[in-house]
Amino acid sequence: MTFFVDKKTWTRVLFDDVVINVNETTNDPVSNGIDYFVGLDHLQSGDLKVKRFGNTADGVTFTKIVSPGQTLFGKRRAYQRKVAFADFKAVCSGDILTFAPKGKTLLGDYLPFLVMSEGFFKKALSTSAGSLSPRTRWSDLAKFEFLLPPIDQQAEIAKLFWSLEKSIESKNNLAAKLAITLDRSIKTEIEKCISFKPLSLVADVLDSQRIPVNSAERNLRAGAVPYYGAGGQVGWIDEAIFDEDLVLVGEDATLDVYRISGPSWVNNHAHVLRGKTISNNWLFYVLSRMDLKSKATNGTRLKLTQAALNGIEIPIPAEEEVVVARMREIEQSINLNMTEIEEEKKLRLALNAEFFGEI
Repeated sequence: MTFFVDKKTWTRVLFDDVVINVNETTNDPVSNGIDYFVGLDHLQSGDLKVKRFGNTADGVTFTKIVSPGQTLFGKRRAYQRKVAFADFKAVCSGDILTFAPKGKTLLGDYLPFLVMSEGFFKKALSTSAGSLSPRTRWSDLAKFEFLLPPIDQQAEIAKLFWSLEKSIESKNNLAAKLAITLDRSIKTEIEKCISFKPLSLVADVLDSQRIPVNSAERNLRAGAVPYYGAGGQVGWIDEAIFDEDLVLVGEDATLDVYRISGPSWVNNHAHVLRGKTISNNWLFYVLSRMDLKSKATNGTRLKLTQAALNGIEIPIPAEEEVVVARMREIEQSINLNMTEIEEEKKLRLALNAEFFGEI
């Protein structure tokens, strides 16, 4: 997706020309009425809203003050791309730079999107120093050169970006609520059918297949077939040993449970399950909400053996098809929502490249 932007009226400036690196501090945030603190770990890459924070009453060593309307930038490990727009007062880590407009040529609402631009990150990365925990400095970022639109165009651009941010946030919130609804619905159905006699997982309701041991040693080769292990896809290969819907259960590590479909290769670190008298979906719903670690051996490493898996019992609803259909509807709503979020993020990237890229 491309957009035409006429930058003939834009002015070339240095970051330091229009931005202040604010360094207001306090040694007693609680007495100064500051309730929250923000560390670098609280900032989420790609999310301008500060959603996580700590309480200063619990104790904090941070002294730098954050004021509403400032743009926050994580100067340590800049490759993590942590940028946020403050909407409450707080103190923050010294590894966070706090930016505000200088004078009247730059809008505060426009600034965070400038800081999220590829050009700004390239400057931050190229000036970062340190091996284990590289940091960039304000003195280097101050020399970042870019094209600044007139105020009225900044307002229009900021409005467009903020509308996308609000839409993405709204869809994320809806997806989170739907995920909670799905989880509660599944747990309710499980509880409702507990009164039924539990059935042996493998012996009664499933076909189970162990992968030959030598498959774990097989070298990955370039190809279009997904290659799966204990925790999900680990690469690609040029041939398949399955071509169907399956449920995989990792035998070690975090004992992940996930679904796959279509051509696949699975190594011997995952149990391969297919429903026989129940659907793969219900199998996934139950196993993914079960404490499998309590079924695993815990020697030198956690391991869910075939025998332990065979002994797990699973409750089955009286009208499984109806229950699964209802759960699938919720899942499909979540997936649709996430697809729309990804499309809006792609649009945001395209707009960012167009507005903040060079002419």
